[in-house]
Amino acid sequence: MKINEIDNLSNTIPIAHNKVNSKGGFKQILDHKLSEINPPIFQGTAEASSLIIKQSNKVLNLLDEYCRQLNDPTKTLKDLQPLVASIEQEANLFPTEAMDKTRANAELHCLVKDLTLTANVAVFKFYRGDYV
Repeated sequence: MKINEIDNLSNTIPIAHNKVNSKGGFKQILDHKLSEINPPIFQGTAEASSLIIKQSNKVLNLLDEYCRQLNDPTKTLKDLQPLVASIEQEANLFPTEAMDKTRANAELHCLVKDLTLTANVAVFKFYRGDYV
C-alpha cells in the first residue's frame, strides 16, 4: 500500500460525476424517470387550487356583506336582491376543471362543497321569504 499517494485522491474526478452533469443533474434525471413510470395525473394543481381559493374568497366576502346588510334595519329586501343574485352566480362559478384537478385535496374539495351549500341555502332562504 502506498501511503504517499493519498493526497492525489482529491485531484481526481469520479467518472459518474461527469455523466450526471452532462445530462443535467441528478434531480432532473430522477424527475424524468419518475414521470416516465408514473405520469403526473394532476398537472397544474397549484393553479387550480389558487383559482378555487380566489373564488371561495369572493363567495365568503359576498356572504359577509350579505350578513351585514341583513343586520342593517335601513336595508329592504329589494336592496338585498342584487347581492343575493351575485352570491348565487359566484357560488356556481367554481371551475369544474379546477375541481377535477384538486379532487386529491380532500380539505379543499370539502371546503368548496360546504361553501357552495351554505351560499345556496342563503339564496334559497332569501327567495323563500324567510326574512320577510
